[in-house]
Amino acid sequence: MSEIRCISELLQVLEPIPYSFFRGQANFEWSLEPSLARIKHPESCYSMSLGNWLELESYLIREFQKFSYPYLKDEPQNEFDWLVHAQHHGLQTRLLDWSENPLKALFFAIENREYDEFNGALHLCAPKGIAPSTRDIHQGKGTQFFFSSYINDRVSAQEGAFSIPYLNIKEVGFSHNLDIDTSKLLAYKKVLIPKEAKPQLRHELNKLGINHRTIYPGLDGISKMLNEGFS
Repeated sequence: MSEIRCISELLQVLEPIPYSFFRGQANFEWSLEPSLARIKHPESCYSMSLGNWLELESYLIREFQKFSYPYLKDEPQNEFDWLVHAQHHGLQTRLLDWSENPLKALFFAIENREYDEFNGALHLCAPKGIAPSTRDIHQGKGTQFFFSSYINDRVSAQEGAFSIPYLNIKEVGFSHNLDIDTSKLLAYKKVLIPKEAKPQLRHELNKLGINHRTIYPGLDGISKMLNEGFS
């Protein structure tokens, strides 16, 4: 298995396959499941009974839309943009975050010192096709991949891209697996980031301008970057 201990090793891993989607995870054992799948009791939200993943997500998005209008600068234009907007404000959706930039994806695998005792992972993939962000998210079969329109500062800074699993509206229950079937990708690779290499990688990425200030634009990112100096 390939490993990344320094930036030069990342460059070697990227050759010769033209990967276009990258995702970093702090724990090597984590699966490629979206946040929606991590809800422990999806069948019940407040006093409602919900029948499947799509029904649950539809309810969450409707409620997010209802309450978010007073705070929007620009209204999202389609269902996909609504999902992106909601995801980046903490709502659980079936979107899985990726980046077009392998350095920024690597940052997400090593940024949180609370996970320094775990090996991290960098996922690299080349989908068979990229769907336009205006496409109906309920079309097609399997997982769809999107290059997002940069609808907010954070998506832009992170060079955000997304994948979304297909859900059948007629399906009953929550047994459907929302993980990506990596066997259906044009190319896929999972790379180990040894836990002892994480501090050095943070140092190298910071030298290249990849840090909390640039990844999370705004005052919160500036504060996180400054606090890192004392760690």
